[in-house]
Amino acid sequence: MLTAKHYNPRTIRNYTQEMRFIFAHYYDVLPASLTSKDIINYINYIIKVHEVGREKCHQVAQSCSFFYKHVMPSPFIVPSQFYPRKEHKLPKIFSIEQVQQLLAVVTNPKHRMMISLFYGSGVRMNELRNIKLCDIDSKSFQIKVVGGKGKKDRFTLLPKNLLDSKRLL
Repeated sequence: MLTAKHYNPRTIRNYTQEMRFIFAHYYDVLPASLTSKDIINYINYIIKVHEVGREKCHQVAQSCSFFYKHVMPSPFIVPSQFYPRKEHKLPKIFSIEQVQQLLAVVTNPKHRMMISLFYGSGVRMNELRNIKLCDIDSKSFQIKVVGGKGKKDRFTLLPKNLLDSKRLL
């Protein structure tokens, strides 16, 4: 069903894996008999025992939501009720010196460019893999990301220092 709805293969793998974990945790309970309280207890369990973050809990809730809406239809509480409160943390970033240190040890020019683009433009790994030369607009310092997360297109910044005439122009 996930394939028919054009879900990303990673999402399919993750949802399937999450449901296997839940069913293994409740090995003595039939999937149709699991309740919202069981799902909440499982989320609390993985938070305490495995010290997972909000994103993992969100993934578990979404997996359960899809399963109990489409695979085994049953009355099910909206998954957002299972989400922990959103945290407002700043991302961990490298200092300029750390980035320079990283790039200094990379000898392959292609790898160096990939790391520079990844760090400097903020693209995701899958997005970086799919960037083509025609997606790079050196005049307006932009990169067109085609089919990014959620199959959405977007523009991101192209760092000016990457516009070396030998590389992108």
